[in-house]
Amino acid sequence: MTDQAVVPVIDQSSPAVIAQHMRDYATKATSARTQAIYSSALADFRDFCAKYKLSALPATPDTVSGYIAFLAQSGMKTSTLNVRVSAIAKAHRLAKHPDPTDDEGFKAVFAGIRRAHGTAPHKKAPITLDVLKTLIGHLPDSPAGIRDRALLLVDYGGVFRRSE
Repeated sequence: MTDQAVVPVIDQSSPAVIAQHMRDYATKATSARTQAIYSSALADFRDFCAKYKLSALPATPDTVSGYIAFLAQSGMKTSTLNVRVSAIAKAHRLAKHPDPTDDEGFKAVFAGIRRAHGTAPHKKAPITLDVLKTLIGHLPDSPAGIRDRALLLVDYGGVFRRSE
């Protein structure tokens, strides 16, 4: 007889184990930050639906159109509206419900909101040479300061956008 504990063998090919692996991988499809943003967006949508006694899941295209129109009238930026629409669409797809954001009526409302409220970013003034000289003058002579100085000069000389 041996003193070793008996360890049960788990069949890695069982349907329950495979289903758990599938759920684990599905949660890794989006970052934790995206999941938190979508969760917050869906909570807001559910609150809106509860207030007006509407179904949040599944939602009708008219419900989602009304919600987005309400948010647009409240002053929400179109980039934030895009996030809300994406969260609602993903929740419907994951629940295997028809996506109300695929409806032509919803698409028309949302296109009208984007046209009325605009999607163009606010342009910022470019940095001037005097400001660049001041910035560079405040950088230390350390390796990090030399690196930052080089990056600023290359960026300025290349006339790059911030995103580039």
